[in-house]
Amino acid sequence: MEQEGGEQGGMGGEKGSVQTVEERVEAVVTPLLESMGLELVDVEYGVGRGRARLCLYVDKPGGVTIDDLSAVSREAGVLLDVEDPIEMSYDLEVSSPGLSRPLRKEKDFRRAVGKRIRLVTTAEVGGRRTLAGTLEAFAGGVLTVVDSDGVRYEVGIGAR
Repeated sequence: MEQEGGEQGGMGGEKGSVQTVEERVEAVVTPLLESMGLELVDVEYGVGRGRARLCLYVDKPGGVTIDDLSAVSREAGVLLDVEDPIEMSYDLEVSSPGLSRPLRKEKDFRRAVGKRIRLVTTAEVGGRRTLAGTLEAFAGGVLTVVDSDGVRYEVGIGAR
């Protein structure tokens, strides 16, 4: 699973480290979302046609409501204006990850065990870069995916 990064610079965490926009935004909004009983699933940032777009994908057990999304938009908008992790103006969007929720973090993989997934890897696995099947297990940073023919693939999450 490939993920594009955004611009870099600004608010460094560890000495000598450079954080992407997505990492800076995540650090700013995660405590707010947790206080609202929500989880930050993903952050997307991009610039196109002279406009920057920041999208926060949020969720909670049972799913989010329009009222949840509205509240996040208001509260996160104010917080991001104060903390200013992005140097240029941007449009803020807040959305649910929907049915095709991306699997990015270890807790996402643990939650998906027993479910059908589609996995796109950067390196070939069994001669393929796209695997579809049931996530049979996730342990020690290794995904075990069984395709519809019963073929078992093991993929380290670093190989995604």
